[in-house]
Amino acid sequence: MRKIRLIIYYFFAIWFPGSGNSSFGCRFRVFLLSSLFKKHGKGITILSGAEVLNAHNFTIGSHSGIGKDCKLNCEDEIIIGNRVLMGPEVLIFTSNHVWSPQERTYFCQGITKAKVIINDDVWLGARSIILPGVVIGKGAIVAAGSVVTKNVPEYVIVGGSPAKIIKIKEVN
Repeated sequence: MRKIRLIIYYFFAIWFPGSGNSSFGCRFRVFLLSSLFKKHGKGITILSGAEVLNAHNFTIGSHSGIGKDCKLNCEDEIIIGNRVLMGPEVLIFTSNHVWSPQERTYFCQGITKAKVIINDDVWLGARSIILPGVVIGKGAIVAAGSVVTKNVPEYVIVGGSPAKIIKIKEVN
């Protein structure tokens, strides 16, 4: 049944239009993929073109969404909290090639894996990239086009490549 859902998703449903929880395309994508996830909350959104590789390592909280054309590579776990917004074309990686010793290419050296945790109320801007092992704190914002290589504290705005703190949000 899992393989059938994946085939239907990647050949048909991935491209259905629909950008809200109530649209047919979004509801159909959620129906097909959510049963493959490790765990999922209520009211999730999956926009067109979104890919979740190794979905059995993926957890998403309530009222969170995967943006248009996002790519999530779950070699290790990706855990997304509640109310997380994701802009289009966000990339999240949990693996990386090993590059030593220098005399051999990366093809022969394997990969390293580390999970990614994105806590509640985070906003990931368009085309941001999250690298393996990163933890993004509650209420943080990742600016569009940023490359996040290190952990992000709670309630800050980060931006750039590599991402650095550019502002601390006021918490009421």
